[in-house]
Amino acid sequence: MSRLTAENMNFNPPRFGTAALRAFVMSHWGMDGTLKPLAGEGDQNHRFDCMDGESYVLKVSSNMQHEAVIDFELQALQHIGRKDPKLLVPQVIPTKDHKNYTYIAGDDGARHMVRMLSWVNGVPVDGGGNLSEAVCISAAATQAKLILALQGFNHPSSDHFLPWDIKIALILDPEIQAHNSAEAKALTTDFLAQVGAVILPKMKGLRSQVVHGDGHAGNHIRLSGNDNEVVGVIDFGDMVWAPLVQDLAVMTASYSRVGEGSLAIAAAQVGAFNAICPLEDKEIDILYDLILMRLTTALFMYDYQLSQSSHPAGSLEHERPAIIRSLQYFLSLDRREVVETFHRSCESR
Repeated sequence: MSRLTAENMNFNPPRFGTAALRAFVMSHWGMDGTLKPLAGEGDQNHRFDCMDGESYVLKVSSNMQHEAVIDFELQALQHIGRKDPKLLVPQVIPTKDHKNYTYIAGDDGARHMVRMLSWVNGVPVDGGGNLSEAVCISAAATQAKLILALQGFNHPSSDHFLPWDIKIALILDPEIQAHNSAEAKALTTDFLAQVGAVILPKMKGLRSQVVHGDGHAGNHIRLSGNDNEVVGVIDFGDMVWAPLVQDLAVMTASYSRVGEGSLAIAAAQVGAFNAICPLEDKEIDILYDLILMRLTTALFMYDYQLSQSSHPAGSLEHERPAIIRSLQYFLSLDRREVVETFHRSCESR
């Protein structure tokens, strides 16, 4: 790989003014309304509240983003809608001339892809209210339904470069490690020695498909803050072709960072996922390792973005301690005990 930068890793989203974007929406979608900025790692995102009362998400990509990757995302959303209409995910809103996306030019002449998605009504799991074991279990079940809905879908760009894709093990790249804090280095040195020698070879034999890749509490939607049922999923920008069990590892690692993350909660999520999308023994055997890989990837990516992005998200500093805490917790566990616990959770459902 050529030298890594925040730009080619899509960590610096564009910064168009709201007036220009509002005019652009009117021109290409024929809708008028108000724009409210939303967080985004690679895209500049806004909630667009239309004058007719409907809401949408307007997404403007980095000029470094490839058109085929965006097409992959949009076609996947359309596939999910056909495969499981009851699963709430964003719908693609075509332009006036029936295109899934179009382009806007920046002051420097660079062209940025623009697309519009429907707004998924509800409250993110981390948006308030209780985070009970029931919510965590429902999130796992919904993530499993999403995996099933994505089965049978592929695209020429499904195996694109994605920094968060743990199967490419960017955590072993010296250019990423160069930005690690002393704390991160001390915490992960022993584990990193196992990644290349033991874990990656085992991953090559796992069944793979397109996965969502970002199942966390901010992307899982429930109808209200007091509802225990997760009914929808948002943010499909991290989809990639990867081992199926990687999607479960990402979700389990992510939920360990909110509330009182524990092995018991993780095991309950594994059991709920398995009840809908049955896991193979070798997938359960490697799940603990993949959870550690995801947490390590999150820590390294956060350190990288904090040092390299021109406008790092304020949430990075806020969320980083929770990543450290979860990684310390899972590293402290006995691997054999964790694997046995995960197997028992699958047998009990």
